[in-house]
Amino acid sequence: MLGHLIMLKYPWQSLFYTMTGMGVMVAVLSVFILRETRPTAPPQAASPQHDAGESLLNRFFLSRLLITTLSVTVILTYVNVSPVLMMEEMGFDRGTYSMAMALMAMISMAVSFSTPFALSLFNPRTLMLTSQVLFLAAGVTLSLATRQAVTLIGLGMICAGFSVGFGVAMSQALGPFTLRAGVASSVLGIAQVCGSSLWIWLAAIIGLSAMNMLIGILIACSIVSLVLLLVVTPPRVAQYDEEAAVES
Repeated sequence: MLGHLIMLKYPWQSLFYTMTGMGVMVAVLSVFILRETRPTAPPQAASPQHDAGESLLNRFFLSRLLITTLSVTVILTYVNVSPVLMMEEMGFDRGTYSMAMALMAMISMAVSFSTPFALSLFNPRTLMLTSQVLFLAAGVTLSLATRQAVTLIGLGMICAGFSVGFGVAMSQALGPFTLRAGVASSVLGIAQVCGSSLWIWLAAIIGLSAMNMLIGILIACSIVSLVLLLVVTPPRVAQYDEEAAVES
């Protein structure tokens, strides 16, 4: 919505200036205003056996690492190609493009706010499967689309699929960790940024069009993730915690 209002009056470069200003503002708040939340008393030394049991090379964590990396690659590819796709291939002007992106943002927010309620009815695995099915449906829809409305439906599926599944997948990925959650979170973030950058770079080198770049990662992400979700199940302890959270 903010981007829509900005682009109604200012050139598109102003969006990046706005994001830079927001980043500086967050940095200032973090450094000078927000207080440290770590406990004053030093934590007790962790047992070596417990620490050794939280390996980053376990099968479940690696599967969720790949799923979240592919999901972030999907959403960043969508963000990267959307100006070309909408303004050049679909013929939208700046105002129409801003309105379309605002609509996609509203879909993402609506699904994100609905996900906690969905978790009270369905288990996390079901939501993650739903997310990947939406990605697959979006890829098929975009590949067959001949009208702008159908293309927008496919893009909406991308926003909904990412919103309904990514948070759950991240929660599952970090679930087995108590002492090394920070390290695991850092590994996830680095893998997601590097993986998405690698795909966008390779697609540009190969010469894929904006639409084919998006369709390719959608289909690849959905197929690989569906296989991993069906084959790699959560550890028994993490699965019990998820079921207890759903029941509560």
